[in-house]
Amino acid sequence: MPELYAWQQEAVDSFLMSGAEPKGIVAAVTGCGKTFVGLTLIAHYLEKGVNAVVVVPTKRLMEQWREQIEEHILLGQKVSLLGGGNDTKIGFHTSPHITVAVVNTLRKQNFDGMGKMILIADEVHRFASPRNKRIFEQKWSAMLGLSATPERDDINVEEVVGPILMTLTFKEAIEMDIIPPPELHFITTPLSNTEQGEYDDLTRSVAILESRCDAEHGMSPILLSENNPLRKAWAAVCAKRKRVVNQSRSRRTLLAYLLERHKNEKTAVFHESIADIERFAEQHDGFIVHSMRPDGDPQFQEWSESGDGVLFSVNMLKEGIDAPDMDVLIMLSGTNGKRSRIQTIGRAMRGGSTVVYHVFTLGTTDEYSVGHVKDNIGLPKECMLAWTWGAIDAALVEREMEGLPVAFNSVEDDGKPIHCIHCLLKCRNKTSYAHHLPKCEVYNNPTPIVQLKEEKK
Repeated sequence: MPELYAWQQEAVDSFLMSGAEPKGIVAAVTGCGKTFVGLTLIAHYLEKGVNAVVVVPTKRLMEQWREQIEEHILLGQKVSLLGGGNDTKIGFHTSPHITVAVVNTLRKQNFDGMGKMILIADEVHRFASPRNKRIFEQKWSAMLGLSATPERDDINVEEVVGPILMTLTFKEAIEMDIIPPPELHFITTPLSNTEQGEYDDLTRSVAILESRCDAEHGMSPILLSENNPLRKAWAAVCAKRKRVVNQSRSRRTLLAYLLERHKNEKTAVFHESIADIERFAEQHDGFIVHSMRPDGDPQFQEWSESGDGVLFSVNMLKEGIDAPDMDVLIMLSGTNGKRSRIQTIGRAMRGGSTVVYHVFTLGTTDEYSVGHVKDNIGLPKECMLAWTWGAIDAALVEREMEGLPVAFNSVEDDGKPIHCIHCLLKCRNKTSYAHHLPKCEVYNNPTPIVQLKEEKK
């Protein structure tokens, strides 16, 4: 086992001193080594004849724990796997024994005669639902929860697993030199007049449906049954309104600029629309990972092992994914879930000085979660930057180059079609692109950059 950081040793000591049957949560930002806190405690209890069960939310995370345990504790011995196509039984009666289980399978197990065992619950905020509560009600010798974001709006995780024993924020981890300081850019992208008009019309429709729901049911539509026609109509209008923002022209051109700015770097682009992710990947030549692609895991693995390349995905880094050498994350859109956004940013920042771009549009539902991220991400203020991207900001594109935009200079003169980085017009070849630029209305009428300044309190 590698030598622990001071905070990790403090977390281990706090847990062991928390009672005769210790239980509690270690809440630390992703990439700081929560796993090694769990591994240290597993090794401690194995020496006392206490077996271990590690419960995880996904098969991929199960494999990551298996690799860490076999490398650092069992030194080549095999770990029992439960779930994800593995049918191994929990090792109640053999010692030493470690089982790594997917939660959906573990909650169905018979725990009779389990003996002395420690439970390690990774991503513990995922397990506090009524269906999983049975796992935590068993007679464990000790119970540890690990999470970067243990707070939930619907359930008190501490009531299920135990109190938070140790907290480590991004700011603290940076000050301790555990992780290098990252960059988090909040970029505002505007809507065009047409897009704004459509967004406003849909907002009025949302208000009408909410008013009707209040009059008929005395509650918000989101509190109605999922099969309720009024809730379905409201959800459909909300989704359509969000698509107006996520598919706006300014976001497409911002993506083109950022990918050119960070070419030859390892980059991930997240968007909540599978159809849009497919289009982006085709246009910019990248790896594709989402729930509808059977080749998603091989593509993710190939990208993970490469030195560069672009991964286009739908919320791939929310939980259970290791990408320690990622250079750039572009959050072009995403869920309004506050915890999910912070967790995604945290996973991208693990172990390296990653640059993260969080894209949003002022005056829209985007603002609900952006403010929460700024206030709760725990980064020092000097690591967070804010700026505005114009409809297509040619002034910014021109800042770092001479003459023509980066997209032009980076394209080999091979006669293949290329897209204008400003208006996205498809040109036949490089020469055609050069002739197009003087006529490009967007290129010749740039929107100036506006640096957002923090309001004085």
